[in-house]
Order: sequence, then structure tokens, then C-alpha cells
Amino acid sequence: MPWIGRSLAHDDVVTDTRFAHSHESTVMRTSAAVILAVLAACTTADGVWADDSTSSFGLPPLQSDPPHTVVPHACDVSIVADHVNVDLTVTTRETQPALLVSGPLFGWSGGADPYPEKQFPELRVRINDAPIHLEDRFEAFAGGTNVTQLIKSAGMDPWAITHTPPVTRVHEARPPVLKALQNLRAIEKAGEDYLARWTARRIVRIPLQESENQRVMLAYAARPVTSVAMAAQAETRSREKRYCMEPKETKYWGRAGSGQFVVREYAISTSIDGASPTSVTVTLSDVGGDSKADAWYFCGPHARPNLKRGIAKRVPADVDDEGVLHLLWIGTSSGSAR
Repeated sequence: MPWIGRSLAHDDVVTDTRFAHSHESTVMRTSAAVILAVLAACTTADGVWADDSTSSFGLPPLQSDPPHTVVPHACDVSIVADHVNVDLTVTTRETQPALLVSGPLFGWSGGADPYPEKQFPELRVRINDAPIHLEDRFEAFAGGTNVTQLIKSAGMDPWAITHTPPVTRVHEARPPVLKALQNLRAIEKAGEDYLARWTARRIVRIPLQESENQRVMLAYAARPVTSVAMAAQAETRSREKRYCMEPKETKYWGRAGSGQFVVREYAISTSIDGASPTSVTVTLSDVGGDSKADAWYFCGPHARPNLKRGIAKRVPADVDDEGVLHLLWIGTSSGSAR
């Protein structure tokens, strides 16, 4: 699957170059007072600007358009070099079928957020191994008010909320529009620029072919929940259930060393309209750590434990009731899940 790494290359990332090339210089021109304003805003009565959850960092579940017209049958999930590839075989009888990815509504959440780009700008899709153009739009809100058109009219970068500080320039000076955004508390003046205080979500439409059977391949960067734990803490009852870990693994990790271990937890959606594929398999790259003890854990069919070290190809797996595949990687602190 050579397209995975290439499709996520830096030069291929989907972005509006009008904003991308100017952001770095914009931040450099931003005074120290602007930075302090950002920090001060986080401690106001409104609290943090964001309206997002850090409990999951996976791509949202797919929906068919029109609803319930695309059915998933088989799925292979690959994790290669910290990139996720979801390869779905689907059927449809719709004349103009499509899939939708409706992203989470989120705002600026501070510089400590490990995954600020919750709109998945690196997402790539192929249909029957051919790249396609995604139909892309965004929605933005200030409180309960839709400010999408105002942001477009002002020529502001809707994804300024993924930067720290969340600075955006005005590319079309329209005082009435800027005043409306300020009154709605969607923006805040910061020198010559503005701080983005809105929340936004990305909505992607994936047009499918007019064919009953086809493959849909999605590629994006992995966003695992990462933590560091001692051997006795790496395995918990919740992890035993979620990843079908056997109790004996606690003793194994205790013998593996008394130091700290890196724990990475992945939640990868495989469903369409809430319906799971009839079969799911997992392909994993070599974990690449310094210790041969580094390992992947996930549930097989009928909750059978799956423990894999090294390379694993198309291993049968089970998903939860919502069609989410849960994968756990535990390794040495110097290792990497690659």
C-alpha cells in the first residue's frame, strides 16, 4: 500500500495556501501583548474557547448520502508509520451515491492540545484505488449563532483555531462584517489581526461511483491517546475488556522491566450509518521499538484475545457495538509504534 505514505506527505496536505503561507509571518508579527491576550481570554468567565472532547481522536463515523444507501461489507484497517488506512468494500444501488464525514465541532483548546487539527486536513480518499476530489465545506459558530458566511465574507481562515495563538488576518476589509463578528464574540482584535474565538467543523462529501460494488480507501494520520505508565499500570480492567487482554499480561509486563512504558490507544471507526462491516481485519507494521516485548493488543472474533509482536497482516478482528476498532500498543519508553 505505497499510497499511504505518499498521500500524507507534507506537500500533499490539503490547505488553503493563501492562509498557510502567511500564518508563520503573521504569528511572528504578533506582539507579546497578543499572546498575553490569548492566555487571559482562557481565564475569563467563558472559560476555554473550545467545545471539544479529548476522549477520542479518531476520524468520525461515515454516513451515506442519501441516508442508508451504502452498506459496508469488509474492512481492513492498517497502521503504517503512524498513519491509518481504512479499506472498505461497500455496496450501493443508489444512482448518485456518496459518503459524508461530519467532523466534530471544536475551537481553540490551547497550545498543550496534542491534536489541534480535529478537521483532519490530511485526509485522503481513493475509490477503487483512484484518487478523488473531496467536496469540502465548513460550518462555524459563535455560541449558538452560525457565523459561517461572516467568516467567509471577512476572508478569514476558518482553521485559525488550530494554531497557537489562534491568529487570523482579514483579507477583505469589511467593517460591518468585522463589527458583526466582534459583537457576536467570534473574534477579538489583536493588533492588526484578530483572534479566532469561534468553533467550527469540517464536512466532507465523498462522491462514489455508480457501481454496485466498490472499494473506499481512507488515509489519515493516527491520533492515538498516549500515556506513560509503570508496568503495573499498563494493564487495567477497562483495558482488559476493551482490548481483550488476558490477566497474565500484567505479570508479563512486570517481568519485562521495572521502568516506564508508553501506552497508545487507537479508536478507528469502520461503520457506515452505524452499521459495522461483516468482517474486519487488521494489518500492523513492525512496532519498531528497542525491545522485542513491544506489542499490539486487540479483540478477535468472539472476543478472542489477539496479541501481536512484529508484523501482522489481515488478522481477523472484532469491533464494538458502534463499529469502532480498538487497538492498544504497549512498548518501551524509547520505542515507537511504527
